[in-house]
Amino acid sequence: MKASLTAPSGSAPLTDDRGDSRSVVVMIEAFLCRLPVAAVGSWPLAVPTSASNIGQAISQKIRDTVLPQQHRMSDKRVVLKFGSGILTRKESAEMDEDQLCRLVQAVAELKRRGHKVVVVTSGAVASGLKPMHFDKRPTDIVSLQACAAVGQSYLMHAYQSYLRGHGLHVAQLLLTYADLESEDRVGRVKATMLRLLEQRNVVPIINENDSVAVEELRLGDNDTLSARVAVLWGADMLILLTGVPGLMDLKSDGEAEVIPLVTDVDSVLHLARDGTGSVSVGGMPSKLRAVREAVHGGVPCIIASGMQPEQIVELVEGRGTGTRFPVKMAE
Repeated sequence: MKASLTAPSGSAPLTDDRGDSRSVVVMIEAFLCRLPVAAVGSWPLAVPTSASNIGQAISQKIRDTVLPQQHRMSDKRVVLKFGSGILTRKESAEMDEDQLCRLVQAVAELKRRGHKVVVVTSGAVASGLKPMHFDKRPTDIVSLQACAAVGQSYLMHAYQSYLRGHGLHVAQLLLTYADLESEDRVGRVKATMLRLLEQRNVVPIINENDSVAVEELRLGDNDTLSARVAVLWGADMLILLTGVPGLMDLKSDGEAEVIPLVTDVDSVLHLARDGTGSVSVGGMPSKLRAVREAVHGGVPCIIASGMQPEQIVELVEGRGTGTRFPVKMAE
């Protein structure tokens, strides 16, 4: 693929703050991090702010020319749930920025294809562990809330840094379950979401307000919150991304297989294993409870691996590997 990296008319020269040869690297990074998933297998961890003007011009050019018209599907309303287990490093209690960059690339690709996307994210507590000098996730609520208070700003800054590279902006919504129980408050939440989604360059990113609420810290890794947001919005699908390829069926020979389709959530609850990671508190039982709530609310769901963000677009298109939970049709 041949591309011309020239500055848009009236923009700043194509150099970084030092004016050295690194400007060429900056230009290439800005270009590669905006290519569709199919065109680039991996990408840099960040796009320098000095390349923002270049990036916006390139991003628009790619949107107009690189993506074939036949790939621009009718827009779907998609809720993506990112748990702490796929956002943090396995070997240390901190955010995995490489993984977050790949997830953001998938979000940008969905937006580029015309879809509306809402992200429900965990990771505030995990992002606050290192600044708060914790080697592992604490167990008391006060320390967890303190980590969340520190980590939330780190988490949103990371999202904004990567989304900005695609010409997108973060809209942070911090909710508690009480916000979704009160008729007056839930109406305002929905109105705010709908207004934000009118802007094609905005991605609402929702987290529970862990610094003042305790439900998510005690019960589930934002799984239930994502289901309620999906039902409230009337989403076309909810995709819960986890560390495994889907709901697994352990065979007698010890081999595990992904169950591709489940039409009755209650019939597979016994297959869920209540395992959690060092920085996550959900697990498959929490996800299946969320799926049941979403499906009953009219939203089909998918449980799939978040360790392969490149397949998120495929999942939305009806392909990819995962477990699908369709909405039951009224008899």
